[in-house]
Amino acid sequence: MLEWSLNMPEGSYKVEDIYKKYLSRSNNYFYGGNYLLARDDLEVLKILDKDNPVVYERLGSTYYMMNEKQKAIDVWTSALFVDPDNKNLKD
Repeated sequence: MLEWSLNMPEGSYKVEDIYKKYLSRSNNYFYGGNYLLARDDLEVLKILDKDNPVVYERLGSTYYMMNEKQKAIDVWTSALFVDPDNKNLKD
């Protein structure tokens, strides 16, 4: 498709898995202490994969680290809605 429509020959472009890129980058930001950028990437992931409770858990943890405790609780509640059997999160 890229070759025909945009005249880009094979090898002149790189195909990336955006989901993996954002997930990895958000982890790097979170564990590096840059919670604002981690939040931004996790908000994108929340849109891309709205049924993944791990994204909600990580986003809640990010809000918690940013001292936005009510937002953290709201997002963790969403994670429980998606995965009601998560005993660690219930605690």
